[in-house]
Amino acid sequence: MQNKPLSSVVRYCLTTKTWANVPPMLEPRANHQLIRANGSLYAIGGQTKNIEEYTPQMNKWKVVWEFENISSWTSAAVYKCEMKSLEEKTIKI
Repeated sequence: MQNKPLSSVVRYCLTTKTWANVPPMLEPRANHQLIRANGSLYAIGGQTKNIEEYTPQMNKWKVVWEFENISSWTSAAVYKCEMKSLEEKTIKI
């Protein structure tokens, strides 16, 4: 089975136990990482050259970092408000 890149995003509310659509990412992604830091979500890689940030208060996505090459099957972690991608540099958030 081939992973097809998607831009759609849904969120789950623990209180109401319901799913809701949020705005789609700017670029379709597959095999990416999604991490949470400082109240935002970050979509990293996924057959793209960027990192997108979703800010719930503004309910929108924006590109916050550009890679030199297409990044897929990335690994990422948050440590002391710095996002670390094993393929690239440390990004302060």
